[in-house]
Amino acid sequence: MKKIILTIAYGFGFGLSPKFSGTTGAFVGLPLAIAITALHGYLWIQIIVAALLTLLAIPICDYAEKHSSIKDDDRIVADEYMLLPICFVGQEPVFYQLFGSEPDIIRAILFIGMAFVISRIFDILKLYPANRLQRAPGGYGIVLDDLFADIYALPCIWLCNKFILIPIVLPFVNKLFA
Repeated sequence: MKKIILTIAYGFGFGLSPKFSGTTGAFVGLPLAIAITALHGYLWIQIIVAALLTLLAIPICDYAEKHSSIKDDDRIVADEYMLLPICFVGQEPVFYQLFGSEPDIIRAILFIGMAFVISRIFDILKLYPANRLQRAPGGYGIVLDDLFADIYALPCIWLCNKFILIPIVLPFVNKLFA
């Protein structure tokens, strides 16, 4: 059981990356984030799923931190990938754009890339109160700063999608591939 929890905490090995372990580990969350968009139109279910993943991340990260004896050990990336779906709650139905009967793969890839970058920027910036919550003990400190970072990223992603990606970037990219 110990190995399973540590494997999950270390992002199935992605957290062991020697550089940018948080960003590398966050990639593990992309399938979860894309999957949550399959519930497009069911906002309350998306919120419940994101909340359950957040609550599950706390004891996983807590256990891994106690095991390593290092405060917010860089190898622990469950907080990055398990909370990434928060950034996709109520957003584009990326799942259907990738796997639906009428796929829009370019739009999906652009959105996923934009959302991922914005979420990472907010995680790195650690705006208030995320910067203070990081000091909380154990799994709470590891997870709460990411929770706030992703909550801050969510409206930014929506705004960038609505006012930059869809009206400006998507038409330009579609012309390149037309």
